[in-house]
Amino acid sequence: MKRLIFTLATLSCFISCKKESTIPQKKHQTIIDITKISYFDAETASFTLYKSDTINGLVYNPKYIVSEVTYEVFRMLDTTQKGYNMTYHIAKIKKVSELVNGAEGGLTKVSAEIRDFNNPKKIEFIIDETESDEIQFEPNLYRIIAHGCCESSGWIKVYNYQQKLITEGEPSVIYSKYPVW
Repeated sequence: MKRLIFTLATLSCFISCKKESTIPQKKHQTIIDITKISYFDAETASFTLYKSDTINGLVYNPKYIVSEVTYEVFRMLDTTQKGYNMTYHIAKIKKVSELVNGAEGGLTKVSAEIRDFNNPKKIEFIIDETESDEIQFEPNLYRIIAHGCCESSGWIKVYNYQQKLITEGEPSVIYSKYPVW
């Protein structure tokens, strides 16, 4: 009798779980009204795997390249008008990493297109491709950050939005002068 009750309870749980698993799919389906979209941009990420290299009879791990595109909305301090207004902007950030399994580091390059949030079709300025790991946006400046490898602490370059270098150095020194907002 206990076995029958246990089997029925397990079976009813399985059936109810199966029914519930189809419900969220229907709840989260939405119809997109294309007339309400004022701007759309989509770029795909990619992954490329190369064959292993053999040099002097030794087989080396294969190199691979990861290409990513991300978007970030951030505020920028507008110093051209009285009152120092904050304006919203869109950053389209491209990151390409060339890596090898089993090896630290690798070559990573980052670039960005900066667009006004209210007029996203117009590119305001471009942050050129540079060897680094990430870009951080603050209201009055942006940082290009290269993370350290092994015992290295990394490197940071700080720019204003007129793309003039303000300072550069190790993270501990830079963050003490220019803390993250």
